Amino acid sequence: MILNRVQLSILSLLLLPGLTGCNDSNSSQGTDGGTFIAGPPGEKGEIGEKGPAGEKGEGRIEPANLPTGVTLQSGGFDVQLEKDVLEVRAFAANILRVRFRPDGMAATDATRVLPQPGDVAPVEPVAEIDPEVRGDADSVEITTGQFTAKWEKRTETILLRDAAGKILARSPAADLQLGQVSVEHNASDALYGIADEASIGNTGILRTGLQDLKTSDQGHAGAPLVWSTSGYGVLVDTIGSETSNVDLSDSRRIVFGSISKPDVDYYLLVGRPAEIFGSVARISGRSPLFPKWAMGFTNGAQTTHGMETTTALGLTKRSFVSSFHDTAAKTFRSTPSHLIWTG
Repeated sequence: MILNRVQLSILSLLLLPGLTGCNDSNSSQGTDGGTFIAGPPGEKGEIGEKGPAGEKGEGRIEPANLPTGVTLQSGGFDVQLEKDVLEVRAFAANILRVRFRPDGMAATDATRVLPQPGDVAPVEPVAEIDPEVRGDADSVEITTGQFTAKWEKRTETILLRDAAGKILARSPAADLQLGQVSVEHNASDALYGIADEASIGNTGILRTGLQDLKTSDQGHAGAPLVWSTSGYGVLVDTIGSETSNVDLSDSRRIVFGSISKPDVDYYLLVGRPAEIFGSVARISGRSPLFPKWAMGFTNGAQTTHGMETTTALGLTKRSFVSSFHDTAAKTFRSTPSHLIWTG
């Protein structure tokens, strides 16, 4: 039988797999050049043994280069200064915590000013943020949404900037090695905190000169806190004394000259006054009671500077509560006696 070209072409198409309904994904090319159609798949084999797990990936990429002696830690970094260790951490979006451990000593407990319900011992404040970290051979910095803290290797200084890049303060490590906290700032910055208005003289509530760090009369700030309307505050974990150990004599420096803890521990706070005081409350613990001014003096108590005054007013312990409102009025007109907070 003789086939013409058209018939041969049709016959060739019928013999090619994949063009006449065949699935060429199941077809293979034989070693001799021929073709065959694969049959149905066999049963699934048993699962092999699990291979070893790989290393856990990092949440952030560490800088390729860091200054000598700097190691990254959760929330910030450590700096090895010979035998000493300087810890720099972003405690919150607007709080930088700095702790200096002489000879690498173990950190002591943080002072908990206002323990929370259930606390049986001083509670270490816990950082709430994982900042961005950048660095090179000369410096390393941590950045949050509200500040940047930079460690400069050459000067061994912490440089603090706000979110806009404005330099707020500098804190040299050399003073920490002397057991004191020193924060350098602009000479024009207005400083507040530490004492009370009555003890300042004609400067109002601004703070200058040598200041005592102590508890005192009503209205005395007392806390180891110096803050500025320029956008920052310095809170030191220390118990004060009646010696003048907070030095504001230099218009460019805040110096806490005597720290009660062997490992110097302090916080640099960034923001407006309300944000600064909110940060202090976050660190020290929040008060469980309203201020007495908002309570109509119902959480106050009468006291005097001596029993002579009490006797002269004809007051007894029992009458302090019953005659509270009357004596409160007399108190504000009487120099020897005053109200104290009993919370």
